[in-house]
Amino acid sequence: FISGFPSKDINRFRQSVGTLLASNGFYEIMTNSLTHSDYRKYNIATEGEPVEILNKLSEEQAILRTTMLFTGLEVCSFNINRKQKDLKLFEFGKVYGKQDGKYRERERLALYVTGQYEADNWQRKARSVSYHDVSRFVANILAKSAIKDVKIEVMKAEDSAVFEYGVKIFAKKSEVGMMGKLKSAFQKDFGIKQKIFN
Repeated sequence: FISGFPSKDINRFRQSVGTLLASNGFYEIMTNSLTHSDYRKYNIATEGEPVEILNKLSEEQAILRTTMLFTGLEVCSFNINRKQKDLKLFEFGKVYGKQDGKYRERERLALYVTGQYEADNWQRKARSVSYHDVSRFVANILAKSAIKDVKIEVMKAEDSAVFEYGVKIFAKKSEVGMMGKLKSAFQKDFGIKQKIFN
Protein backbone atom coordinates (compact mmCIF):
# COMPACT_ATOMS: atom_id res chain seq x y z
CA PHE A 1 0.00 0.00 0.00
CA ILE A 2 1.21 3.50 -0.72
CA SER A 3 -0.16 6.58 0.98
CA GLY A 4 1.05 10.09 1.71
CA PHE A 5 -0.23 11.80 -1.40
CA PRO A 6 0.64 15.44 -2.17
CA SER A 7 -2.10 17.76 -0.95
CA LYS A 8 -1.97 20.19 -3.91
CA ASP A 9 -3.66 18.28 -6.72
CA ILE A 10 -4.67 14.69 -6.04
CA ASN A 11 -6.23 14.22 -9.48
CA ARG A 12 -3.07 15.24 -11.32
CA PHE A 13 -1.08 12.91 -9.08
CA ARG A 14 -3.45 10.02 -9.80
CA GLN A 15 -3.25 10.62 -13.52
CA SER A 16 0.55 10.81 -13.45
CA VAL A 17 0.99 7.63 -11.40
CA GLY A 18 -1.79 5.83 -13.29
CA THR A 19 -0.03 6.57 -16.58
CA LEU A 20 3.26 5.32 -15.13
CA LEU A 21 1.69 2.04 -13.99
CA ALA A 22 -0.31 1.53 -17.21
CA SER A 23 2.90 1.93 -19.22
CA ASN A 24 4.33 -0.94 -17.14
CA GLY A 25 1.46 -3.30 -17.96
CA PHE A 26 -0.87 -2.55 -15.02
CA TYR A 27 -4.65 -2.40 -15.25
CA GLU A 28 -6.70 -0.13 -13.02
CA ILE A 29 -9.49 -1.64 -10.93
CA MET A 30 -12.30 -0.03 -8.95
CA THR A 31 -13.88 -1.78 -5.99
CA ASN A 32 -16.64 -0.96 -3.53
CA SER A 33 -15.81 0.90 -0.32
CA LEU A 34 -18.42 -1.27 1.44
CA THR A 35 -17.05 -4.65 2.42
CA HIS A 36 -17.77 -7.82 4.40
CA SER A 37 -18.01 -7.62 8.19
CA ASP A 38 -16.10 -10.94 8.50
CA TYR A 39 -12.90 -9.18 7.43
CA ARG A 40 -12.68 -7.65 10.89
CA LYS A 41 -11.33 -10.97 12.18
CA TYR A 42 -7.95 -10.29 10.53
CA ASN A 43 -7.49 -7.25 12.76
CA ILE A 44 -5.32 -5.27 10.34
CA ALA A 45 -7.27 -2.01 10.43
CA THR A 46 -4.94 0.97 10.07
CA GLU A 47 -7.51 3.73 10.52
CA GLY A 48 -9.05 2.71 13.84
CA GLU A 49 -12.34 0.88 14.34
CA PRO A 50 -14.44 -0.02 11.27
CA VAL A 51 -17.41 2.20 10.46
CA GLU A 52 -20.57 0.08 10.42
CA ILE A 53 -23.47 0.77 8.07
CA LEU A 54 -26.69 1.23 10.05
CA ASN A 55 -29.11 0.21 7.29
CA LYS A 56 -26.93 -2.45 5.67
CA LEU A 57 -28.37 -4.47 2.81
CA SER A 58 -26.24 -7.54 3.56
CA GLU A 59 -23.24 -8.76 5.56
CA GLU A 60 -21.17 -8.50 2.36
CA GLN A 61 -21.65 -4.72 2.50
CA ALA A 62 -21.82 -4.15 6.24
CA ILE A 63 -18.78 -1.94 6.95
CA LEU A 64 -16.63 0.67 5.24
CA ARG A 65 -13.23 -0.77 4.39
CA THR A 66 -10.31 0.02 6.68
CA THR A 67 -7.86 -1.40 4.14
CA MET A 68 -8.02 -1.93 0.39
CA LEU A 69 -6.41 -5.36 0.61
CA PHE A 70 -9.55 -7.50 0.89
CA THR A 71 -11.50 -6.01 -2.01
CA GLY A 72 -8.35 -6.20 -4.16
CA LEU A 73 -7.88 -9.88 -3.31
CA GLU A 74 -11.50 -10.53 -4.26
CA VAL A 75 -10.70 -9.14 -7.73
CA CYS A 76 -7.54 -11.27 -7.94
CA SER A 77 -9.47 -14.39 -6.94
CA PHE A 78 -12.21 -13.68 -9.48
CA ASN A 79 -9.67 -13.38 -12.32
CA ILE A 80 -7.49 -16.32 -11.28
CA ASN A 81 -10.56 -18.58 -11.08
CA ARG A 82 -11.27 -17.63 -14.71
CA LYS A 83 -7.77 -18.61 -15.91
CA GLN A 84 -6.40 -15.04 -15.86
CA LYS A 85 -3.44 -15.84 -13.63
CA ASP A 86 -0.95 -13.17 -14.68
CA LEU A 87 -2.12 -9.97 -13.06
CA LYS A 88 -0.75 -6.48 -12.53
CA LEU A 89 -3.49 -4.41 -10.93
CA PHE A 90 -3.66 -1.05 -9.18
CA GLU A 91 -6.39 0.89 -7.44
CA PHE A 92 -6.76 4.38 -6.06
CA GLY A 93 -9.36 4.57 -3.33
CA LYS A 94 -10.27 5.59 0.17
CA VAL A 95 -10.17 3.80 3.50
CA TYR A 96 -12.23 4.73 6.53
CA GLY A 97 -12.13 4.39 10.28
CA LYS A 98 -13.31 5.73 13.60
CA GLN A 99 -10.93 6.71 16.38
CA ASP A 100 -11.66 8.60 19.61
CA GLY A 101 -15.17 9.34 18.37
CA LYS A 102 -13.89 10.94 15.15
CA TYR A 103 -14.32 9.59 11.65
CA ARG A 104 -11.32 9.35 9.33
CA GLU A 105 -11.08 9.09 5.57
CA ARG A 106 -7.75 8.67 3.77
CA GLU A 107 -6.55 8.24 0.19
CA ARG A 108 -4.65 5.07 -0.70
CA LEU A 109 -2.98 3.38 -3.65
CA ALA A 110 -2.80 -0.42 -3.73
CA LEU A 111 -0.86 -2.70 -6.10
CA TYR A 112 -1.50 -6.41 -6.68
CA VAL A 113 1.04 -8.39 -8.73
CA THR A 114 0.96 -12.14 -9.35
CA GLY A 115 1.74 -14.83 -11.93
CA GLN A 116 4.23 -14.43 -14.77
CA TYR A 117 6.08 -11.14 -15.09
CA GLU A 118 6.12 -11.51 -18.86
CA ALA A 119 5.17 -14.18 -21.39
CA ASP A 120 7.63 -16.32 -23.32
CA ASN A 121 9.25 -14.49 -26.22
CA TRP A 122 12.14 -15.04 -28.62
CA GLN A 123 14.57 -13.20 -26.32
CA ARG A 124 13.79 -14.76 -22.93
CA LYS A 125 11.69 -17.36 -21.16
CA ALA A 126 8.71 -16.52 -19.01
CA ARG A 127 9.47 -15.93 -15.34
CA SER A 128 7.40 -15.46 -12.23
CA VAL A 129 6.94 -12.06 -10.63
CA SER A 130 9.40 -11.45 -7.80
CA TYR A 131 9.62 -9.11 -4.83
CA HIS A 132 12.27 -7.10 -6.69
CA ASP A 133 9.85 -6.38 -9.55
CA VAL A 134 7.33 -4.95 -7.13
CA SER A 135 9.97 -2.94 -5.24
CA ARG A 136 11.04 -1.38 -8.56
CA PHE A 137 7.44 -0.31 -9.30
CA VAL A 138 7.12 1.19 -5.82
CA ALA A 139 10.45 3.01 -6.15
CA ASN A 140 9.23 4.55 -9.42
CA ILE A 141 6.00 5.68 -7.75
CA LEU A 142 7.92 7.24 -4.86
CA ALA A 143 10.19 9.04 -7.31
CA LYS A 144 7.15 10.33 -9.21
CA SER A 145 5.64 11.49 -5.91
CA ALA A 146 8.76 13.52 -5.05
CA ILE A 147 8.76 12.02 -1.55
CA LYS A 148 12.12 12.78 0.06
CA ASP A 149 14.18 11.00 2.73
CA VAL A 150 12.65 7.58 2.14
CA LYS A 151 13.68 4.87 4.59
CA ILE A 152 12.60 1.25 4.80
CA GLU A 153 12.14 -1.09 7.73
CA VAL A 154 12.15 -4.85 7.19
CA MET A 155 9.00 -6.74 8.22
CA LYS A 156 9.09 -10.33 9.39
CA ALA A 157 6.27 -12.85 9.26
CA GLU A 158 5.62 -12.49 12.99
CA ASP A 159 5.31 -8.70 12.60
CA SER A 160 2.35 -8.87 10.24
CA ALA A 161 -0.97 -10.68 10.04
CA VAL A 162 -0.86 -10.79 6.23
CA PHE A 163 2.72 -10.41 4.97
CA GLU A 164 5.17 -13.33 4.87
CA TYR A 165 7.97 -10.82 4.33
CA GLY A 166 8.30 -7.26 3.13
CA VAL A 167 9.10 -3.73 4.21
CA LYS A 168 7.44 -0.68 5.71
CA ILE A 169 8.22 2.58 3.94
CA PHE A 170 8.83 5.78 5.89
CA ALA A 171 9.31 9.40 4.86
CA LYS A 172 10.26 11.95 7.51
CA LYS A 173 9.43 9.42 10.25
CA SER A 174 5.88 8.93 8.96
CA GLU A 175 4.82 5.57 7.54
CA VAL A 176 3.74 6.12 3.93
CA GLY A 177 3.30 2.52 2.81
CA MET A 178 4.25 -1.13 2.93
CA MET A 179 4.92 -3.87 0.42
CA GLY A 180 5.71 -7.56 0.43
CA LYS A 181 4.58 -11.10 -0.28
CA LEU A 182 1.26 -12.11 1.23
CA LYS A 183 1.10 -15.16 3.49
CA SER A 184 -0.12 -18.33 1.75
CA ALA A 185 -2.43 -19.22 4.65
CA PHE A 186 -4.06 -15.80 4.46
CA GLN A 187 -4.55 -16.05 0.69
CA LYS A 188 -6.27 -19.43 1.02
CA ASP A 189 -9.27 -17.70 2.59
CA PHE A 190 -9.76 -16.09 -0.83
CA GLY A 191 -9.13 -19.33 -2.74
CA ILE A 192 -5.77 -18.10 -4.06
CA LYS A 193 -2.86 -20.55 -4.23
CA GLN A 194 -0.29 -18.61 -6.25
CA LYS A 195 2.06 -15.96 -4.84
CA ILE A 196 0.69 -12.45 -4.59
CA PHE A 197 2.77 -9.35 -3.94
CA ASN A 198 1.03 -6.28 -2.57
